[in-house]
Formats: sequence, C-alpha cells, structure tokens
Amino acid sequence: MNTKELAERNLIYKVKVGSHAYGTALPTSDVDFAGIYIPPVEYYFGLQAFDLLCEQTEEDTSYYSLRKYANLAVAGNPNVLELLFVDPTDIYLSARPANELRVHRHLFLSQRCQKTFVGYAKAQLHRIRNHTKWLSQEIADMAIMEPLLLQGKLSKEWVSWRFGNNMLTRAEKVSGQWTQDSLMYNQQEILDLFKGSNIIAPMKDDERFYKIHDDPLCTDFNGTPFKTRTFQEHLYNEARKKREQYITWMAERNPIRHETEIKFGYDTKHAMHLVRLLRSGFEILTTGNLTVRRPDAQELLDIRAGKWTYEEVTKYADEMVEKIDRLRSDDFRVPPLPDTLRINKMVVEITRDYLEGSTGEIQ
Repeated sequence: MNTKELAERNLIYKVKVGSHAYGTALPTSDVDFAGIYIPPVEYYFGLQAFDLLCEQTEEDTSYYSLRKYANLAVAGNPNVLELLFVDPTDIYLSARPANELRVHRHLFLSQRCQKTFVGYAKAQLHRIRNHTKWLSQEIADMAIMEPLLLQGKLSKEWVSWRFGNNMLTRAEKVSGQWTQDSLMYNQQEILDLFKGSNIIAPMKDDERFYKIHDDPLCTDFNGTPFKTRTFQEHLYNEARKKREQYITWMAERNPIRHETEIKFGYDTKHAMHLVRLLRSGFEILTTGNLTVRRPDAQELLDIRAGKWTYEEVTKYADEMVEKIDRLRSDDFRVPPLPDTLRINKMVVEITRDYLEGSTGEIQ
C-alpha cells in the first residue's frame, strides 16, 4: 500500500480548497482538494517512518497528517488554516474527529497571522513588481525588434541566442521574413538598440560591461592619458543572474497566463491573491474570524480580469500592509499566540480516540 492509499484510508476530513472555495473560480479552473488524516498506530510505534506520511501531495490534492496540520496551523500558515474555515458546502468528508477540530478551529488563530498573511502577500507583491519589470522590458524590446524583423534585419539564430526561445516564438508571429546569419546587420549596432535591456543574454564582449577611463600610467607626448577599457565582472555576473531568473520564470510560465500579463502589464492572478491575503489577514486580526468563501469574490475576479491597473494594485497593497502594520493591541481580536497546550491536548485526545476505535491491524 502506498502513502496515498494509506492517507485516504485514514482520512478524517476532506474539503474543496483554492478558487472554488474562495468563490473566484473560472470555468477553466481546476478543482483542488485538501484533507487531514490520522496515520495508523504502527507509524507511531513501529519501524516505519512517521515522516513519510506527514504530507502527501498530488496534482490537485494535498493531505496532511493531523500532527503536521496542527503544527502548520499553529504557525499561522494561510493555506492550511483555511481548511477548517471553508464554507460547509465545500466539505466532502468530516468524521467525528474532524468535527471536534472545526468546533475549536478558532484556537489556531493568533497574531502570528499578521506576519504570515502579510508575509505571503509581500512575497506576491515582490513577484508582481519583479515580473512587471521583466514584462515592461520584454514589451519594450519587442517594440524595437518588430520593425527590424519586418525589414529582415535579424536572423532566427541571433534572436534565439540573445533573447531565448520565448522571444523567438513571439518574434515569429510578426516577422515578415528571416535573414541568414551572413546577411544580418552589424551585431554591435543591433545591440546598441537594446542597450539597458535586462533580458538579453549577457556576453563578456558586450560594451555595457566595460568602463572607459583615463590611464595615468600611459600618456602621449603631450602628457594626455590614453583611454583604457576595463571589464567590470560584477556587472556581468549581476546581468547573468538577472537573466537566469528571467529564463527560469519564463520556463515556468503558462503561455496563456503570460499573454494576459503582456496585455495588462502585470500578473493579475497574483494580484487577486495578494488582495485576498491582505483582506483575510486583516479580518482575522480585527474580527477573530476567517471567511474563506469571499464576500468580495466579484471584486477579486475583476482584479484578475485586469480591471485594476498595476498602479492601483500596488498602491492598494502598500496601503493595506501599512494599515495592518499600524494595528495596536486594542485592535486585535485574537491572542498574541495560539493556546498550544489546549491544541496539543485536543490533538492527543483525537488521535487516541481514533486509534482506539481502529482495528490496529498492520497493513
């Protein structure tokens, strides 16, 4: 029996999560599930490793052992906390042990959520801003490249070499004809047009990595210093690092989603989750509750549809982060830390009751 089968045989809770649980699903959205299980008794006392069953993740399903779940929830993990707060219509399985968890679910909420929810949101905001720089550069480079392509001044090999296959694919959509390498225009003249681009592949002979300065040790007959050309390796390494990050990002991009990013200038799906995380975190801290099925679902869908500009998204996010950071002790409706003693006692009792009710047979 594999770990997935063991987890599913011992499930006590299974719910719908993700966009379908938030109320922000599109017709094309996958249905994601998550669940909690209690491993058999041999994984506590036998030779088999308990950690093998701590988390079992498949394409659209994540299973957590009860102990693993409780630890992540106590830490304020947003993706884990929401399992116990989903709308009742999104619960597919809830055995008696899970009912006990749901009754006491608010024990897991604490001011730690200020750090975790805002932290997750800030990570989303950082990605949006970073990716937008790349998108802006890509759009600018394509604007330069398009007339060159239509005039037959670039070759496939050169575009692929300096920009990568993603830009090659985009270029092929607008190219009237491709030249052969032997017919291509002067490379340095072409490179000068893309001066400052962060997504062009850096080469050590690129002029941008060289500093021209006077050499006091070498002068002409009039005492005028000769100009010397010095390679600045730190600039080259920095450009390589940025280029590798861009290539990795492009390799992981969904092509359809990337087209949406090009259209609006930023990742609208990231923006939707950014706003949801900030609002959910503020709600936990100031009301002591978490609403997974969002009452603002339509507005979130509008954000995903690009109805908010990039500037509106980032301005709103910055203001919300500041608003949450300004919260004081009187504003909080959750304790500074979870009551881990009560949670631990509950987890122990649920586990003991469940195992005593099982057959105890070794599978």
